Amino acid sequence: MSSQPQGWQTPKTDWTPADGVADADINRIEGNAQATELGDRTVDPDLSPSSNVGTLRQLLSWFANRIKAITGTTNWWDAPAATLGTIWGKFHASTGHGHTGGTADGPKVGTTGLADGAVTEAKLGSGAVTSGKLGALAVIAGKIADGAVDTLARIASGIRTSAGGTEANRLAVTNSSGRVGDSERLGGQLPSAYAPPHVEAKISAGEASNESVTWTTAFASTPIVVVSPFVDHDTSRMAWVRSRSTTGATAQVRYHDNATATDPKLFIAVRAT
Repeated sequence: MSSQPQGWQTPKTDWTPADGVADADINRIEGNAQATELGDRTVDPDLSPSSNVGTLRQLLSWFANRIKAITGTTNWWDAPAATLGTIWGKFHASTGHGHTGGTADGPKVGTTGLADGAVTEAKLGSGAVTSGKLGALAVIAGKIADGAVDTLARIASGIRTSAGGTEANRLAVTNSSGRVGDSERLGGQLPSAYAPPHVEAKISAGEASNESVTWTTAFASTPIVVVSPFVDHDTSRMAWVRSRSTTGATAQVRYHDNATATDPKLFIAVRAT
């Protein structure tokens, strides 16, 4: 426990009516009163409290012991690392600390820092999870509770496509037709950009006849053209495409025995690439 105050004298506690009061007695009594008020004391911070009742010397030592335990400092009179007001401010709903890893903030939450199912719908603010908040492979099975991300507003726009959009490396969002990006396209173009595939047939009238076809509707890109010769008897023949474009094509047919070939026909077919 703490020491007696400096200047303290052991009091006389066995007075009788026959005892006389001397000057030394008066000085001791007055001196102890002064020592109680002004005398230095040394407390014992290693003395732990054992109850709510104790002498003044015990109480002073107990107070020093509790202060040291609360602050965690080497000495009970040392300044604490942070005041209770500062610590409480870290838990303020609006101005409290974040887990940034910076000075006076909490450490960053690592890949193993969240218990399974910890991130529920109520735990995420709208737009809280942006493209820079998730580490590679951070979101694995079991880390997000079912229903936690239930609206587009809970997914930052920087990590999702626009409705039916084609932005690269983002979560896909379907359009009103339930399609996303190129899933409704052919060769990067919407089907409406193409004319319906069709077939043209031309009648040739010579050994090296050229036949041209103009597409009913121009194609968005140059289509594939297929040609084939047809005659009314068995004779050698060849056919090939001379030119093709988005608006039409020209083909040629040649027969090995022109003298006997009659009514040759050139069949030209086209389909979109």
